[in-house]
Amino acid sequence: MPRRTKEWWASLTKDERSWLSFAERGLKQSQHHSAYLPEDCSECKICGEPVTSCTDTCKHCGNEYERIIEKADNTIKAGKESDNAV
Repeated sequence: MPRRTKEWWASLTKDERSWLSFAERGLKQSQHHSAYLPEDCSECKICGEPVTSCTDTCKHCGNEYERIIEKADNTIKAGKESDNAV
């Protein structure tokens, strides 16, 4: 996993950077259980939607988080590979 350098962040769009920052703040929050949800259900730490699995995020937010991280990581890896080829 590449370090999050200036180049890493620059490989993302403004909206992706904003969403990722918001998501990571949410993931750092402690989990609280809503009184309106059944015991076997919790809330996505990013969007607040009900989650019935053992994860901290709903499927959409989890996929989006992984997509954005992977996009930036792959951009940095591709740049390093092209630097090594020269």
